[in-house]
Amino acid sequence: GKEKIAELSTSAQEIIKSQATAMKEIISDYHQQFRYKLQDFSDQLSDYYEKFITESKRLIDLSTQTYHMFLRYITELLKELQSATVNNMIPSTKVSPGEFTITF
Repeated sequence: GKEKIAELSTSAQEIIKSQATAMKEIISDYHQQFRYKLQDFSDQLSDYYEKFITESKRLIDLSTQTYHMFLRYITELLKELQSATVNNMIPSTKVSPGEFTITF
């Protein structure tokens, strides 16, 4: 009986060692895959950040350009009003929802 127990004990130890080795390999593979996924995520995050910065700059430039165009329009409108006033012309104004009309 002692031989059988020793034989079973040895067999169990070999199975445990084999399973432990297999588990270490599986864990190592998962760890490596995790590193690859983490690096890929990091690369994507960096790309998204750069795209965000580029798009933000584009929108800021577009907003600035639109603001300058609006200021030019207002300046021209004020010059026309000044000119009309200097020439004793009385401009007619009409205001309705969403509209402001000046007629010289």
